[in-house]
Amino acid sequence: MTVVRMESPGDTAGIRVVNERAFGQSAEADVVDRLRRSCGDYLSFVADDSGIVGHILFTPVTIAHNGGTVTGMGLAPMAVVPERQRQGIGTALVERGLAVLRERGCPFVVVLGHPEYYPRFGFERASLYRISSQWNDVPDEAFMVRVLDPHAMYGVWGIARYRGEFEPIASEEPREDVPVLAESKPREFARKRIETSRLILRAPRIEDAEEIYKRWASDPEVTRYLCWPRHRSLDTTREFLHSSEEEWERWGAGSYVIENKDNGGLIGSCGLHMKAAGRAETGYVLARLAWGRGYATEALKAVLEEAGRAGVSRIFAMCHPDNTASVNVLEKCGFKFSGKLYRFAKFPNLGMQENCDVLNYSAKLDRP
Repeated sequence: MTVVRMESPGDTAGIRVVNERAFGQSAEADVVDRLRRSCGDYLSFVADDSGIVGHILFTPVTIAHNGGTVTGMGLAPMAVVPERQRQGIGTALVERGLAVLRERGCPFVVVLGHPEYYPRFGFERASLYRISSQWNDVPDEAFMVRVLDPHAMYGVWGIARYRGEFEPIASEEPREDVPVLAESKPREFARKRIETSRLILRAPRIEDAEEIYKRWASDPEVTRYLCWPRHRSLDTTREFLHSSEEEWERWGAGSYVIENKDNGGLIGSCGLHMKAAGRAETGYVLARLAWGRGYATEALKAVLEEAGRAGVSRIFAMCHPDNTASVNVLEKCGFKFSGKLYRFAKFPNLGMQENCDVLNYSAKLDRP
């Protein structure tokens, strides 16, 4: 009888043998050994049937976004000895690991593996959540995420970064005659510069950091109802700009800064964030000096026009129920209320620990 249990100190040699036999090489086994020595926060299970016949490892993966970091887990490697494959051992290992991680409050798990296998456990293409691999040559279909805590993951996107021990290997899957997937590259999605009668919307640059920080990102009143933490230092703003640059490079869309044509000063930001084919999310923030002049409506209408031009058919936006100014802008731009999400997300600048309700709005776009 096969039993799935936590790794114990006497399992080290057996785990190494399983990984070497499953992968036909020692690279994955070497990574496991290095992680065991250097990573204090890992989760390791074995399948035991009078000896180790399967192994799965989960180690920390981080996503840096808007000056904060969310830590989940990466599933890698998962191995079953060849003569015991296709007997449900891998399924038992994955299910046990996900169950324990959910109980521990882990927000997400990512995996680089076969797209025919992992969706049965609830994994989806990570790109649907605008989460991407740190390795550029990873096919879109092969990098997947299982969101365990949607509340903790609200508004979180970016590059999922594994520990440095994984650098020598590119995939965690044993070879089982699965065809190699064609590389999936991002396409040009939106223009990096848009003009309206009074405004210029453009992709941000690193030299914008000080102006962004001083005018809105560090302002407690401006950031009150935002889903990202108020920036406490200029370094946080620079981290955001690097993240934005990576989003544009990988997705062909992303954040815009809003520039006043009259004086060239920055007055806020907005965004066009791809969620899936034909679907996107948007948001906006304005410096206090720009409030009450219709700039948010003008900028958002420009983003919607650009989204339609780029092939988006439906776009979404969410806001706190008390943010009536934001609701007014959405409704002026043709967004329709589509429901309230109860206890859905944390708003870190409100000083509350519990999740808050969120208003969900959407707009259907006409393609040119």
